[in-house]
Amino acid sequence: MNFNSDVWWFALITGAVTSIIGFFLKQTFKRLEAHEKTIAEIQRTYVTKIELKEIKDDINQLKEKMLTKEDYYRSQLRMEQKIDKQNEKIDKMYDALLNIERGRKDE
Repeated sequence: MNFNSDVWWFALITGAVTSIIGFFLKQTFKRLEAHEKTIAEIQRTYVTKIELKEIKDDINQLKEKMLTKEDYYRSQLRMEQKIDKQNEKIDKMYDALLNIERGRKDE
C-alpha cells in the first residue's frame, strides 16, 4: 500500500476537522447540561398563577388588618400626651406636698 502525498493531506485535514467538530460538540453538550440544570432549578422553584394569586390575596388581607405607620404615630402621640398630662398632675401634687411640708417647717 503506497500512499501519495495527497492522501496524507486528506487524512490530516479529515483528522483536524473531526477534532474541531468534536471540540464544538463537547462545548455544545456542556452548555446543554448547564441549561438543563438551570431549567431544573426553575422548575423546582417556579410559582403557578394560582399560587401567585393566593399569595396576593394573603398580602391584601394582611394590608387590611395591619396598623399603618401613620396610625401608629398617632396612637404614640396620644399616649405621650396622656403621659405628659399625668406627669403634670404628679408635678402639681408634688409641689403641693412640698408647700405643705414647708408650711409645717415654718411654724
